[in-house]
Amino acid sequence: KTLAIRLKELDDITQWFEKEDVDIDLALKKFEEGLVLVKEIKHELQTVEHKIVGIKKQYRDIFED
Repeated sequence: KTLAIRLKELDDITQWFEKEDVDIDLALKKFEEGLVLVKEIKHELQTVEHKIVGIKKQYRDIFED
């Protein structure tokens, strides 16, 4: 899944919780799904951050003005 898809799914879960009558069993399932998505999103963002740091190191002279 792409980052955009994961973020959309997490947003959908968040909106679902904002409904007035929430089934507790389904809520627990959705809560767990949300945590899995958060973990995946965090990992992907850390990977992107690591790549950006590497690129900046490669072109260090451009950023040292």
